[in-house]
Amino acid sequence: EMADRPVEVAEHGKIVLPGDQVVHASALDAAQLIRVGTGLSEKGSGLVASRSGAVKVLSGKAGDVRVWVDGNARRYSPCVQDLVIGVVVDKRTDDFRLDIRGPSLGVLPSLAFEGATKRARPKLEMGTTVYCRVTAADKDMEPELSCVCAMHKKGWMTGQAVFGELLGGHLVETSMGYARSLLLPESPIVNALGKYLAYELAVGSNGRVWVKSATVPKTILVANAIRNAEHLAPERAEAMVAQLVSYLQG
Repeated sequence: EMADRPVEVAEHGKIVLPGDQVVHASALDAAQLIRVGTGLSEKGSGLVASRSGAVKVLSGKAGDVRVWVDGNARRYSPCVQDLVIGVVVDKRTDDFRLDIRGPSLGVLPSLAFEGATKRARPKLEMGTTVYCRVTAADKDMEPELSCVCAMHKKGWMTGQAVFGELLGGHLVETSMGYARSLLLPESPIVNALGKYLAYELAVGSNGRVWVKSATVPKTILVANAIRNAEHLAPERAEAMVAQLVSYLQG
């Protein structure tokens, strides 16, 4: 009897191909909130994989569950609540257009910054790098972005806001899957670098990683280490970092 009952959500880590069922319709009808991430599309009343990759299932504090398929795609598919790093490519009266490595530009309203008003709002120049989150994503419209953080209320002018302009530093482009792996507490390269250098790191789900250290050579070292580690076995990450640091110290 139990064998006939459909599995409501595929297990974490399961490898799927396009068309494979990931979330059964019965799970979507249940009281538990399921947040749908990238790599999934509707089929019938359930959800199937739209790309090859590993199923990821993350339980939230509010009892909700987030499900997505983590493939190593090179083009980003925007998803609500994703944190992304965009580059300003167009300025308008009330908003900015950002390249977020997706199929279309993201729209960032000029008032979508903590504490922004019509008189006091950021004036972002072309080419500015911005850390923001996706607030609306639909395949038939441009994704909407915001630099407002619900948890952290520092105004955009304080320089201490979570989101906003990323000043200086160096931008690295990677695959989506590798970028997301850098957010995990056990990331070998992030931890290895932390043993040798103090540095700032912002990771976008769209495969962009921003780094900044005390000096330009140190910043370049961190950027190169993160770029190189994408194709390295985890146990080799620390040896690679140690070698780069020894070169820097001469």
